[in-house]
Amino acid sequence: MRLVALVPLLIAFSFSALASQVPASISKQFESLRVEKATISNKTLKVVYKDEKVGDLMALSIAQSVCSAWYTDKKSFNNNLFENIKVYNHWEMQGYQFNLNANKCEELGKLAGDEYDIEMRKIMKPL
Repeated sequence: MRLVALVPLLIAFSFSALASQVPASISKQFESLRVEKATISNKTLKVVYKDEKVGDLMALSIAQSVCSAWYTDKKSFNNNLFENIKVYNHWEMQGYQFNLNANKCEELGKLAGDEYDIEMRKIMKPL
């Protein structure tokens, strides 16, 4: 009977074992933002804000922070660690997705000012 009680716990641990840890360089970028948690699973960096609503500027801040982590310390994470970023509100019911990885960050990093913002918005879509 005790083994049956452990089954849900074992299943939960097996799924969490599939998730990758968010690199410290990315986590550090999130320190000044209102991020509740960040995880990487199935090639997706999932970021959850503490807020009930996530605006486009909040989502852009996350994507730009991830790229900033890549620009400042390319050795801190593998360039194929994730293929997209999903930014959610606290309830994980609303947010934005970016088709963005380290290679795309590298490409965007060559753009200046407004061009960078325009291209970043092109790869952003509401969830």
